[in-house]
Amino acid sequence: MGLNSNLSGVAFSGIGSGIDSATIVAQLMQIERRPLQRLEARKIGFEAQRDVYSQFRSRFQTLNGAATALNASTAFSPVKAASSDSTVATVSASSGANPGIYTLRVSRLAQAQKLGSTAQTSATQALGTSGSFIVNGKAVTVEATDTLTSIASKLNGLGNGVTASVIDAGPGNAFLTLTAQASGADGRIQIANVSGGALGSLGFTTGAAVIRDPIGGTGARTYGFRSATESLQSMTGAAMTGTFQVNGEDVSVDFATDTLQSLATKITATGTGATASVVTSTENGKTVQKIEITGTGMPAGLTDTSGTLEALGVYQRGYQSVLVAAQNAEFTLDGVAVTRSSNTVTDVIPGVTLTLLKADVGTPPTTTLSFTRDTDAIKASVKSFMTAVNGVLDFVRTNSAFDKESFAAGPLFSDPLASQAVSALVSQMLADVPGGALTNLTQVGFGLDETGNVKLDEAALDRALAENPEAVRRLFAAVGSGSTNDLRFVSSTGKTKSPPTGSFTVEVTQLATRASMTGGVAQTDPSTAGETLTFGGSAFGNVNTVLFVPSGSTASSLVSLINNDTRLKDVVEASIDGSGQLVVQARRFGTQGDFTLVSDQAAASNNSGIGTSGGTFVGAVNVAGRINGEDATGNGQFLTGNTGNANTEGLQIQYTGSALGLVGSVNFSRGIASLMSSRAEQFTETGNGLLTAADASLQSQVEALDVRITEFEALLSVREERLKARFLAMERAISRLQQQQAQFAQVSAGQR
Repeated sequence: MGLNSNLSGVAFSGIGSGIDSATIVAQLMQIERRPLQRLEARKIGFEAQRDVYSQFRSRFQTLNGAATALNASTAFSPVKAASSDSTVATVSASSGANPGIYTLRVSRLAQAQKLGSTAQTSATQALGTSGSFIVNGKAVTVEATDTLTSIASKLNGLGNGVTASVIDAGPGNAFLTLTAQASGADGRIQIANVSGGALGSLGFTTGAAVIRDPIGGTGARTYGFRSATESLQSMTGAAMTGTFQVNGEDVSVDFATDTLQSLATKITATGTGATASVVTSTENGKTVQKIEITGTGMPAGLTDTSGTLEALGVYQRGYQSVLVAAQNAEFTLDGVAVTRSSNTVTDVIPGVTLTLLKADVGTPPTTTLSFTRDTDAIKASVKSFMTAVNGVLDFVRTNSAFDKESFAAGPLFSDPLASQAVSALVSQMLADVPGGALTNLTQVGFGLDETGNVKLDEAALDRALAENPEAVRRLFAAVGSGSTNDLRFVSSTGKTKSPPTGSFTVEVTQLATRASMTGGVAQTDPSTAGETLTFGGSAFGNVNTVLFVPSGSTASSLVSLINNDTRLKDVVEASIDGSGQLVVQARRFGTQGDFTLVSDQAAASNNSGIGTSGGTFVGAVNVAGRINGEDATGNGQFLTGNTGNANTEGLQIQYTGSALGLVGSVNFSRGIASLMSSRAEQFTETGNGLLTAADASLQSQVEALDVRITEFEALLSVREERLKARFLAMERAISRLQQQQAQFAQVSAGQR
């Protein structure tokens, strides 16, 4: 086989010539690659610069975070909470809490109810009894083959706020326990038999049924269910029919078809003077619906002949074995008696969470709760800000170093962005903030050390915080105030400028209003069906909320119904105007408070005269005006300076007055932390930030080099193949000459 054979992928160097052509080609290509190596070195340099800028940006982002935290409205109002006896109660406070001292005495801790069954033969032996019973509004069906363990599993699958557990202490000593997941008296377990003897075999209840949730001495409530319009069977899982009496009049119930609303209507329709209505309440964080039965003879006039009222939670039999009683927490705070369903109390002292741990009825343990301004937390925020500033300065200094002997320079040496950053930070830290009792950071202990870093005299800061904490806040944060009680400064952004005169004028051209619906009043006509009102619109998140109005409702009862409904009362309010018309008005000003209201009784004699029945709707408008002569956008009573405004961009104020025109001014100033946050954003802002732009420029150069490197590598590849081909051709030529020489030699030898 000669050199002309197909040897793809195989190279023979110097077979014919004795020349090491592979080495020659490799050395030639090394020379050819020198421009490529220079391109790759430039790329590595640009990528290293990008990495430095990335670290630089990270330092600025840290600074921005620290400055933003110090500029927050709560930064200078942290409260330190303490309990003199943490075995009695612990306490924590948010920045909204006020300083104060309280004496706490705890008589009782809240407890979650726990019930026990009677003793059973075994936890795993079939009980041999069947039936169904309701626990907290949901039914469980027991088969003859069920054991305590399987019943516990079924109960835990209901998701009804009760945990079932099994205790197996040996033959004849097995128990099923039910524990309420919510503590307090209102969290006690509702349990009632539906059919069969399973509940009786378990022995949870005993004795006669009594009113479970009385309304004073004038009525009773059902258990809380998820809907007023869904069938009782679909909510409870119980297939049940029966009859109960209201002041001697029969009321039939079919769980398959009746709802809370239809049942309330039936009770009112007895004409005995008893009335029933569906009310909404919040229990353990869930919105529930209940029937309230009040009026003549209530609740003594209720007779539960079929157990349906017991199944609905109006009645409750006694608990046979109460392992832990349902109990509210009881305590006094500075002598004021308080009762709560939980040992974690958040609504007694504003901004404070109180956790009760120990109690005694006879001799209540006592602790003193103290809330003081947390100066240490304020100092920590100020020091974090200083550390972040120094983090930027240190980074620039470290990466700008120049070695006079080796002439080695850091990546930021002579970098214009680094120089600009140092100049901006130092000048900002030493800038004056006019208009306050303190105008410069040097007055609270700030200065520069010998390296150019920021330093802090903590003793000076302590004195300033003790003498005038508001002046210290103004020195760091963006603050504002209105010239009248009708004007309130709300917030600003980094784009908001400090006004040279100290204030911005406010002009109002349109007042904010609230949406309202005015219509006729409900009539008293118990012979007609109840009315359903449907609320919707932006005020309700464009989700319909349905309110059932019982027949016979009057104007005042309808107002009370709307204003006490937990779904409605914070969104709308109802009243009767001077002409006897029902008025429903949004609580929120502006278009976001717009709502719709439709009645399903467009022409019935008992309708409220609103919605489709002829009510008059007036839509809301937002406040309109200008701040410092610049356009602003209204949202309710709030005006915000438009994006792009020269001075007032992002400035938000609230106007609650009734006058139009120039209504006053808003004093505004930006402290050092607020200004420093804007400085940091100048370097890090997406799109327009100085470091962002520099990084984008470097990235563009890296991409351009990548293209050139790829093109050059392709060119070198072609060049290398050509060199190899030429040397291969030379080797083939030499090989042919050598073959011819050998043939001539053979011929010559034969002739001799």
